[in-house]
Amino acid sequence: MVSKEEFKREVWKFAEDINAKPEQIRLRDMKLKKGSCSRKKIITFDKSLLNMDPSLRREAIIHELLHLRYRHHGKLFKAVLKTYLNEEVP
Repeated sequence: MVSKEEFKREVWKFAEDINAKPEQIRLRDMKLKKGSCSRKKIITFDKSLLNMDPSLRREAIIHELLHLRYRHHGKLFKAVLKTYLNEEVP
């Protein structure tokens, strides 16, 4: 388990690595998803990510951060996501 502060530091680090610029990062209970990205560049993550395996947490973080650059799950989004998930991002 990671703390909320550690999780947010992790998100900001990934944001810097992939050149994404969220306005705010939030954690809350979410019933249906692991994360969301608003048009105001606010990224919200489900608190359950704090207890997840680091690789699953990384996937959710990168997925939401990429929505700052690509709004929809089109071919380009999927290709870029695949590229980042196959890389060794610290």
